[in-house]
Amino acid sequence: MAGILLLINGIFVLRPKGKVACAVTGGKGCEVAGGFSKGIFWISIVLYGIGFFFAYLYVPIIKFLGVE
Repeated sequence: MAGILLLINGIFVLRPKGKVACAVTGGKGCEVAGGFSKGIFWISIVLYGIGFFFAYLYVPIIKFLGVE
């Protein structure tokens, strides 16, 4: 479920459609907020990837390598 929500969030963060709010403030607020949102999004993707690796890939890799 978290992966699906991150995917949906990625669509909203990486492909913004609305520029009306940016026109009101001259665009500075949208640059700051957009940069912050993208940064948090990529941090979330990295943390999700680490969790996915240890939850689903770590044990099969260890067993394949015979490190047990």
